[in-house]
Amino acid sequence: MGVLLNGVKVGLPYMANKGGMPVPMNALYNGVQVWPPAAETLVDVWLKPVDFMAQALYADHPEVKVAAQKVFADGHIEDASLTLSTADSTVASINAGTVSFVSDASNFLTVLKKDAFNACHVSIGEGGKALGAKQILVQPDQPNTAPVGSLWCRTEKLHNGLKYYTGSTDDDANVMCFLIDRIREVWRREWDGWNLLTGKELQ
Repeated sequence: MGVLLNGVKVGLPYMANKGGMPVPMNALYNGVQVWPPAAETLVDVWLKPVDFMAQALYADHPEVKVAAQKVFADGHIEDASLTLSTADSTVASINAGTVSFVSDASNFLTVLKKDAFNACHVSIGEGGKALGAKQILVQPDQPNTAPVGSLWCRTEKLHNGLKYYTGSTDDDANVMCFLIDRIREVWRREWDGWNLLTGKELQ
């Protein structure tokens, strides 16, 4: 992003070396810095899980509560009260920060075939202004791509490609449990790759 002065683009800030010590530089206009300090410069918004607990064995659908964080140019991250909304209610809905993935007859055969739910696209805004959009992905395997600041909700699957098991005793004997509905841990895509935020990493 550039700054124009009388229609001419002002050069970006740079680092000058003075006596062997790096000195941050900033363009001035009438004695005022053109660019705000790095600690005040918002560069991205990320998602994070809130009060996460591994989903119960008999989960009806994948569900995770999330909140937004602001990321600044100096690298620090702050919690922020931002507005979250989902782009497609046939994939997932959001209520008070809790994202609930649709898991019913409308999509579950497709989910089982792909071994993954469609990515939930979450829009993040503040005061009516859009700040960015991230993804929440629910699947056993690490996603190949996702925007930085997105979440991967890792689910279980059994060996040999099986994605369910049945109860073994009493009232559970005829219950079929689809493991892809059960979120066990939450990762976030950060600048250096996927990082485990919460939950027990599976062996």
